[in-house]
Amino acid sequence: MHRTSRHIAASTSGFSAIFLCLLLTLIIPTPPNGPLTPVEAQEPTVCLVISEELYEPLEPWLERWAQDVENMGYNARIIQFDGETAEELRCTLSQVRGIVGALLVGHLPTAFYELYWYDEWSDTWFKERFPCDLYFMDLDGVWLDTDRDYAFDMHGGNIYPEIWVGRLWPPANSIQDQINLLRIYFNKLHAYNVGGYTLPNRMLAYIDDEFVEDAADVERAASSVYSNITVITDFETTRAEDYLTRLEEGWSLITLDVHGGPDNHFFEVNMEFESRPLRSWQIKSANPKAYFFILDSCENARYTENDYIAGWYVFSDYGLAAVSSTKIWAGIYYYDEFFPYLGE
Repeated sequence: MHRTSRHIAASTSGFSAIFLCLLLTLIIPTPPNGPLTPVEAQEPTVCLVISEELYEPLEPWLERWAQDVENMGYNARIIQFDGETAEELRCTLSQVRGIVGALLVGHLPTAFYELYWYDEWSDTWFKERFPCDLYFMDLDGVWLDTDRDYAFDMHGGNIYPEIWVGRLWPPANSIQDQINLLRIYFNKLHAYNVGGYTLPNRMLAYIDDEFVEDAADVERAASSVYSNITVITDFETTRAEDYLTRLEEGWSLITLDVHGGPDNHFFEVNMEFESRPLRSWQIKSANPKAYFFILDSCENARYTENDYIAGWYVFSDYGLAAVSSTKIWAGIYYYDEFFPYLGE
């Protein structure tokens, strides 16, 4: 297995790492779901974890990613992961020295959380299960599956995240299709990092009928980052056809507030739903022209579903990142806290 000083090779039984040209082999037992203590270091480390079958075809792209990260003042680590469980992945992250964030590349293990929520429309309580990457961010919290149904239902201790985590989960099933999408992604990410890829420095806030009361809060908070903001809220205007047209115009950030599901947005016109939703294949065909997306829409980032719609924003010719939710009744309500971080 190829390794450099940037690499860690992780497996179900343990991982091997090269630090300062010394090969250290650590045997990690089956990890607990309780507190894990990240190994500290003086310099912050950004870690990329990739499924083992994707590593070799992407090696040159990953090496370039690591160099870009190091040029930003971070240590870069690449881990080939061949484990099978979310617990093993969480334990692996906790062992990376000085880790501040992780990029999970490929169809890596997923942690699920479940909870009950009340639907006032049907006067019914529902049990919902959803992918929960907070499990990989909160390395010293306690996570319990009390009913042993392979989904956590209790979260205690220190419940706040120690690191950030992002997913690069290609919306494709075949390994070759995943490789192709990831190569395109890492090419445009590098171009953005070196200033070779630019779009207009402006923001679009597209807010559908039921959510127009959020428009003023979004615009006020976003003004700390963007001086050029277009806000669309008109009940007659906001619809799938108009939205697709605006995706072609070129933006730095698009924030969308609309009903939806894993593979769709469902617009209203004058407070009545359109006859059909906007599907993920239409977003793929539209090739949205923006770097970043905030999809304030139920389940749009549910990456475990085929053709999840957030994936086709990120894996377009222009997209770099999307913030969205894997669950229903989801939204970004802390605008004043959220947007200033984008300006840093």
